Amino acid sequence: RTPLHCDPTENITLVLEGTKLFRLFPPYAAPFLKPLGGWFAAASCWLSGVVPAVYCARDAFAALPEGAPKPLDVELKPGDALYLPCGWWHAVVGSKEPNM
Repeated sequence: RTPLHCDPTENITLVLEGTKLFRLFPPYAAPFLKPLGGWFAAASCWLSGVVPAVYCARDAFAALPEGAPKPLDVELKPGDALYLPCGWWHAVVGSKEPNM
């Protein structure tokens, strides 16, 4: 399970074995997610395209404050691919069986 984060670069995930559950939040959810290091760190990371990603102390699977955008859950199975634009917040949970 990954912590909730956003990446300054695009991502493509392809599942070959097992499953992966992505919990996604749009970039405009950032004020509700409270990025570690604040807005400056998040904007700096996004504008420069420099990895590492910006992390969040919130649990992606816990309740969010009222007014926060609802998450989008996407489950990938073998052969599925997901394109994730930069700036989208996400946490990933892999299946118990081997996954990649």
